[in-house]
Amino acid sequence: MLNHLIGGTPSYARGMRWEQLFDDLTGELVAEERRELEAEVADRARRELAAVALVDRLRAAQGGPGEPAVDVELHLGRERVLRGGVVDCAAQWVLLSVPREVGGSGRALVPLGAVIGVRGLPRRSRPARSPVADRRSLGSALRALAVARCPVQVLLRRGGVEGAGLLHGTLERIGADHVDVGEHPVGELPARAGRVTTVVLEDLAAVLDRS
Repeated sequence: MLNHLIGGTPSYARGMRWEQLFDDLTGELVAEERRELEAEVADRARRELAAVALVDRLRAAQGGPGEPAVDVELHLGRERVLRGGVVDCAAQWVLLSVPREVGGSGRALVPLGAVIGVRGLPRRSRPARSPVADRRSLGSALRALAVARCPVQVLLRRGGVEGAGLLHGTLERIGADHVDVGEHPVGELPARAGRVTTVVLEDLAAVLDRS
């Protein structure tokens, strides 16, 4: 009788309770591991999002395999908005494909420091294709335009030297914090001996191709 009854409870019933206790313990451990994993994933997602720069999301707007390209609106202040597709970008600038009535060849170089807001950005992001590509500075992009002697329209963030906020001409010299714009009417060949206006880079809103 002692082999079958201990404290008035059948041994097989007591064994079933123990098994249930161990099963419950296993379930609790599994649930705890799931909560820890979910918390770790959420924390990793927050840290990854905190490291995403505006240029990373602009790259994603270019599209890719299985991802459609999307147009964006760059708000530059003073009610100026440029709309178009992202052609290229680096840490300091973005190149947009804009309607030809805005830019002669349909290209606009925009310093990211001049952008006060963007509409149409995808939620996803994309890293630079290489560290070298991301190190292309605004100065180097402007120097490339100056070397090519491209006629441009320069939009200024504020009123400019004479309040116009707009210059037509050719980029002449690019300094560390400024650019010389050799002014000439649209459609005329650039001449180095013409009027030159020096613009500080922090006042540069966009450079539109007028070729």
